[in-house]
Amino acid sequence: MKGVGWERRFDELSEKRFGQDKVEFKLFIEYAAHFFMMRKVFNPLVVEIGTRRNRQKQFYEEFLNAEHIGIDISDRYGTPDILGNSHDMGTQKAFYEKLNGRNIDLLFIDGDHSFVGVKDDFFWYSQYVKRGIIAVHDIACERKDVDVPLFWSNLIKSDHRYPYMTIFNWREKDRMGIGLQVRDK
Repeated sequence: MKGVGWERRFDELSEKRFGQDKVEFKLFIEYAAHFFMMRKVFNPLVVEIGTRRNRQKQFYEEFLNAEHIGIDISDRYGTPDILGNSHDMGTQKAFYEKLNGRNIDLLFIDGDHSFVGVKDDFFWYSQYVKRGIIAVHDIACERKDVDVPLFWSNLIKSDHRYPYMTIFNWREKDRMGIGLQVRDK
């Protein structure tokens, strides 16, 4: 994210509907870039569960100089790196093989929005994040079919090993929110 032109490029990329609130996602990318720069992580490994047309991949590659592994249950709108349900053993095996012994630097969870679904994604994939960021999307979503806020609330109340951050755009009526667990020990 060097130079002044990165914000203009961010705006260009976010003109295409990419499934994120622009303000929230911009702050998230800025924080992640700073986090990795301060820790001298120059090519972070980003794993995204729920790729939503795979449009965020370009943000990770351009602004974080990241390698991206996307997992999605459908290839209807794009081609994820691993096609399958993130909870299935076959998908997890394919992921483990693609990981090839590396740790995840940034895990972005935006797949199954049920309580059990987000909990399973968090606990199964977060074991590969030793020093990095785990981001959970939709922590402020108020739709009845989204249990992510309940999961997030329970997590931050019960797990005091790591610092947590929340990014909300309060100006939006249908806010989503991104929650961050920062593992920096």
